[in-house]
Amino acid sequence: MANRRSLRGRIQAWLVNRYPGQAVIRLTQKRIYILPTLAGSAYLLVVLLILLLAVNYQNNLAYAVCFTLLSLFITAILHTYANLSGLETRGLLTEPVFVGDEACFRYQLNTDRALFQLGLGFDKAECTTLDLVANRPVNVEIPSLCLQRGWQQADLLYIGSLYPLGLFRAWSWLRFEQSVLVYPKPVAGGEIEALRGAEQHKHAVGARGDDEFQELKSYYPGATKSSIAWKVYAKGHGLQVKEHQGYAGNELWLDWDSWPELSVEARLSRLCYWALVFSQSGSRFGLRLPGKQIAPATGIEHKKNVLTQLALYGEGG
Repeated sequence: MANRRSLRGRIQAWLVNRYPGQAVIRLTQKRIYILPTLAGSAYLLVVLLILLLAVNYQNNLAYAVCFTLLSLFITAILHTYANLSGLETRGLLTEPVFVGDEACFRYQLNTDRALFQLGLGFDKAECTTLDLVANRPVNVEIPSLCLQRGWQQADLLYIGSLYPLGLFRAWSWLRFEQSVLVYPKPVAGGEIEALRGAEQHKHAVGARGDDEFQELKSYYPGATKSSIAWKVYAKGHGLQVKEHQGYAGNELWLDWDSWPELSVEARLSRLCYWALVFSQSGSRFGLRLPGKQIAPATGIEHKKNVLTQLALYGEGG
């Protein structure tokens, strides 16, 4: 088993060096490999046995059966190859994910003629099977587990087919200029008070401001009991949090030095968790990392900027 994995690793390394990453790949004879399957090898063995019988007994019917089966075998080569030839595959953008989640690498497939029983996947044993109609692009998502933060390159994409008779396997390994940004895994913990600036410690975290009531928002982790709209909950509308206009002016800081006892990855996970909490609650917050600071702000773009800095911390990003 170890030797098999080592051989597969060497083959994939050779493929990576042979084919540089591209945005769009069109399959031609230079990229398509084809070999008999186990069924194809057994089929050919039967044809050879029939040929031996025909030669030995000089039986014309045996010759006819042998050559008919052999012609079918050769024809299957052409049809299996043609079922991949000309296929155009384009790598699409992939949405960021968190450590431990599956990224869905997206591809668009297009062809100028119908193709059948195509298998796609990062692992040949676990492929998505589909048929293609001529000149009708199809988008496919291939999952890949992300175990480390930062930029993760897409693995070699396997695409193959056994069509039409299963006697041959035609396949190719594709490499795209495609990567996904992996955020740290959010892990709850710590006190919200520790994230406020020193000048704001006198304000209670659950105060949400003393100004006029503004709106109700869905419950989020870290919300205090005093901010929950219990009357709304009693009416069966679920947990809601009361927001006040005065809270928007408070600036929160996610500070790297808030938890000096934690490891690097543990700190990033905790900062990621609170960044999501504050974004969900509409709070204005900033981020302080060694050598990097993001001013307090709100909104989706600000959240993405903060999460990106956490994902690329220590990688020169």
